[in-house]
Amino acid sequence: PYMPSVTEPIVPLRNIPDTFTMDIEAGHQVDKVEYLFKRIDEKMAEEFSKKFAGESRDDKKNNKKTSKTANNVIATEVLKAD
Repeated sequence: PYMPSVTEPIVPLRNIPDTFTMDIEAGHQVDKVEYLFKRIDEKMAEEFSKKFAGESRDDKKNNKKTSKTANNVIATEVLKAD
């Protein structure tokens, strides 16, 4: 996917004028290359997975069952109070 924030640091690395042209002279040198992204280690990947993974179908089914049970308990308590 296109990420505008990533193109900004790439532009100066090209070491070419900011005008559009199809010609780059032979022997043209680009500037020193830098990393654009940080490396994601296993711990960070696990944290991102927990944070952004959402729920699986099994989790949703379990939540629905828990919700129905909780609603039944509440309804029973209301009836007992009457």
